[in-house]
Amino acid sequence: MRPDMKIAKSLALLSLVIGAGCASAAVADDKSDHPAGDVGTAHYLKVFGGQSVLVLGTQDRRVMMGVEYGYGKPDPRLAFRGYPAQLVSEVKLDYSRASGNFPEDPNSDLAIGAIFYAHYEFPFKSSTGYFVDWGGGAESINHTSRDLPLCLDGAIMVGAGYFTPISGSTNRLLIGLRYFHISNGGRKYPNFGQNQVQLTVGVRF
Repeated sequence: MRPDMKIAKSLALLSLVIGAGCASAAVADDKSDHPAGDVGTAHYLKVFGGQSVLVLGTQDRRVMMGVEYGYGKPDPRLAFRGYPAQLVSEVKLDYSRASGNFPEDPNSDLAIGAIFYAHYEFPFKSSTGYFVDWGGGAESINHTSRDLPLCLDGAIMVGAGYFTPISGSTNRLLIGLRYFHISNGGRKYPNFGQNQVQLTVGVRF
């Protein structure tokens, strides 16, 4: 079996495992001591920076930075063990630059993307605590590269971080770390995909 086929199958299996686990949590008859409640609506404004990591087939090392805006609203279907969740719809703009290890490829990329993800906060109704995000979406880049042979790709994202109130307001500061896998889902080979680790800093308001 070709290496890129193994990668595609591994990622498909990972997506199925994540999806099955989240679906089970959403439909489970939860008997937790933390009954689901209304997490309210919120806006998110974030900046991020990071780099690709040479795992799961990624060959092109890149550094990136960007900005994103999101809107979250309660979604009872995503409750996990009694903890409520927001469904956050987010748009992002990011710029990435290659390290030059493949001189024949474009050195810089500009991408626009949309992400839809579940957002959980622990402990619930606390002003300070931790959050977990998972979801996916799509991204469009201005030209192709060694890892991304198509300009329109899918994305899987998981992340976690810490939140705390901003002094003198009801807004919150969020600091997190997240992992992105971006690929074309096997529509064109070789499909190495980009695997990225990013640090995010944002405000919930």
